[in-house]
Amino acid sequence: MCYVCMSMCGQSGLPNCTCATYFEFHSPRCQDDPEDLHFRKGDVMWVLRKDEDEWWFARHSDGREGSIPVPYVTVVDDQIQQQSFFARATMDRECPYDPTALSFKAGDMIKVTRQNENGMWEGEINNRRGHFPFKLVEVVDSANHQ
Repeated sequence: MCYVCMSMCGQSGLPNCTCATYFEFHSPRCQDDPEDLHFRKGDVMWVLRKDEDEWWFARHSDGREGSIPVPYVTVVDDQIQQQSFFARATMDRECPYDPTALSFKAGDMIKVTRQNENGMWEGEINNRRGHFPFKLVEVVDSANHQ
């Protein structure tokens, strides 16, 4: 059990927790070390792995991934108000027996409206809403979502 987010960390590759940043982080190493993830104060990220005590691997809300310094972030509740963004389906998903699930085809653009800590995201396509596993999509740059 993670002492920070009080969840089972590293289970099935799901995000361990959602965190928000206290400070801006632009490491001088970012130019030389592509593994570091720079961010601004207030940004939201999802912790994917906790490889070290002081550095975690995270996905930024804009889709970038990299290492973040733990002292610069705080774990937040998954009930926070989150900005929506777009993601592209990487494979087909058919859910004819679950009316709460979102079915889609590979290549579909999904407006993601919520990311839950359990790895199930919520989104919409053409006025259809539902949940889906985050592993079936790729976050896309907001400027190029079409």
